[in-house]
Parts: sequence; C-alpha cells; structure tokens
Amino acid sequence: MGLPNGVTRYMIKVPETSCIKWRGQKFYGRPVWMLWLQRAVWEEANGPLGRHETVNQTCSTIGCLTLDHLRKGGRPPRVPASQCLRCGGLL
Repeated sequence: MGLPNGVTRYMIKVPETSCIKWRGQKFYGRPVWMLWLQRAVWEEANGPLGRHETVNQTCSTIGCLTLDHLRKGGRPPRVPASQCLRCGGLL
C-alpha cells in the first residue's frame, strides 16, 4: 500500500517526546486521518495487517506516527452491559 506522495511533509518531529506528529488537518483537536495513517505507517514497515487487526499507539502524544510507538493489536472484546446507563440498576 505505502504512504501517498507528499504525506511526509505533514509530519514533524517533536523534540521533547521523540514522536513524529501529524501537523495536517485536524478535527476536534485530533488528526482527521489518524487511524488510516497509523495503519499505513505500520504496513509500510511491517507488511499488511489482517482484516480484524488494528494498530495501537503506546505513547500519549495525540497524532503520533512514530513506528516505535505503534504496535499491532486486535479489536478489544465486547463486554455485555451489566448496568443501566440511566438508572444504574443491574440488567
């Protein structure tokens, strides 16, 4: 798949954290294409991911694209609700 041409010009290095951060368009403070970009960076270095595999970020920097700060993961298991969100009663 690879990264599209010109996408690296929107990446900047943050000296305090050693993160590479997205400086392109943001939506409510979060990068618009973050999940796709993190996946693209991972696949560029490590090969394709499976259909239900995800890329998880290990640092707390919003918009981090540093390969060392990304890890392969899966979707978290769904936990059935045990309490009503309105009244707090048990289901």
